[in-house]
Amino acid sequence: MEKIYRINEVLTMLGVHRSTIYRYMAHGCFPRPIRLMPESSSSAIGWTESSLEKWLQSREGSSHD
Repeated sequence: MEKIYRINEVLTMLGVHRSTIYRYMAHGCFPRPIRLMPESSSSAIGWTESSLEKWLQSREGSSHD
């Protein structure tokens, strides 16, 4: 089973603010999170390890903030 990272883990991993993650998503340059409990009304979200690794690899050598 693939690891799921919650928002606080992603913020720590990347060293950015929450607003930066949402700005990246709005510009289409950061993976969208998945809903952790799709059948419930919970708003819990997270990112798969593979989606974050792919994003990090795409940024290697890039000068984006």
